Amino acid sequence: NCSQLRVLSAGRNNLTGELPGDIFDVKSLQHLHLPSNQIEGRLDHPECIAKLTNLVTLDLSYNLLAGELPESISQITKLEELRLIHNNLTGKLPPALSNWTSLRCIDLRSNRFTGDLTGIDFSGLDNLTIFDVDSNNFTGTIPRSIYSCTAMKALRVSHNLIGGQVAPEISNLKELQFLSLTINSFVNISGMFWNLKGCTSLTALLVSYNFYGEALPDA
Repeated sequence: NCSQLRVLSAGRNNLTGELPGDIFDVKSLQHLHLPSNQIEGRLDHPECIAKLTNLVTLDLSYNLLAGELPESISQITKLEELRLIHNNLTGKLPPALSNWTSLRCIDLRSNRFTGDLTGIDFSGLDNLTIFDVDSNNFTGTIPRSIYSCTAMKALRVSHNLIGGQVAPEISNLKELQFLSLTINSFVNISGMFWNLKGCTSLTALLVSYNFYGEALPDA
């Protein structure tokens, strides 16, 4: 009955269909890696993923999953890596994400998520090092609470509908190495450069298709 199974990795196998219900009864499972298949179904189906309370890493990237990210997924309190890249996921991110203090990596690139990211309180996510929501439909501004994640090394919100200014608090991110704001509606390029002076580890800054008509700051 696989009651001792801790790792299941079956990526790039062209697997089809939905995740079998029995897999959610393997309470010992810590690492579930099924990227680059053709798996369908919904993550918000009652009592599915959330039953795997010992999961540390979950990678279902490059599949055909649909639906919303359920509130119940935050019950996987040991989860450190959440990778759901390139699916058909929709809706807002659940506010319960704020309580997921073990998370180190959130990678939700290339889905159809919507809503304002300021609905999430990131201030308690002390271990978060990667937050990537490239190519979705998020709106609003970058939440100021994300600047409390002082372990952050990569922050990518490109290809969304996000605007406003980059807040001074971004200077708190001393470990930040990669920042991408490409293809949004940010303003005040002078303020952005001034505020980034505190990001002493920054090695890549991508800000194309923003700041329309603004002048570069004086040296």
